[in-house]
Amino acid sequence: MAQHIGCILEDENHKLLRDSGLNFASINGVLWELDPKLEKYKWLGSIAQFDDTTFNHLQVPFVIAELERLKSKTDHETQNLIREFIQFIENNDGHYIKFIGD
Repeated sequence: MAQHIGCILEDENHKLLRDSGLNFASINGVLWELDPKLEKYKWLGSIAQFDDTTFNHLQVPFVIAELERLKSKTDHETQNLIREFIQFIENNDGHYIKFIGD
């Protein structure tokens, strides 16, 4: 079975508000290829592959900035996936963005 890292939006009581339906694992793979030591992508590098990672509304702009930087270094297909993640993450209405690793 292929790696899956889901991404959801939840409220302060951990209630699911929206599921992105997207798999962050392919972006994570590109990230590790481009920056194996995760020196340039500290926020994205903190997304656990096999555990859950949550970002609050104050952290989201840093995650988005790193996604934008990463986007310019990837192929067209990955760029489109990154755009979808950015759109989902930007529209968080002050709630929590949670990445769910396998």
